[in-house]
Amino acid sequence: MLKGTTIREKFDLVGIGLSNLGNNILRAFNLLSSIRSRLIIYEEVKQEVYTSGWCAPMNELYQEAIQEKLFIPMNQKMMVQMHYGTFVYMLKAHLHGIFELGSESVSGAIRLCWNAVTLRDLT
Repeated sequence: MLKGTTIREKFDLVGIGLSNLGNNILRAFNLLSSIRSRLIIYEEVKQEVYTSGWCAPMNELYQEAIQEKLFIPMNQKMMVQMHYGTFVYMLKAHLHGIFELGSESVSGAIRLCWNAVTLRDLT
């Protein structure tokens, strides 16, 4: 499972890890993105992406946060995809020179993703 002692620490570590992975291998990220758009990706492979790899532990983390009443009670798989997509598109924009993706930007994005799903009393 994910390292970290609290759900929040695990959440932050995943966001930082995704960002570092993208920043450390931007050329490979661009190449993979380019290849992916040209290849036929079999349905089994597409389904595996959603059921294993990065998604599986995140689905568990989000479900745990929902059960502990930290997150809004929603479909955890949908929330995971929403946050994963946020980082993918931020990395793509960085890769294409749209903006610089520094540690402050990454921390802000993680905070926004956290705030988007955190259960709060709105009364």
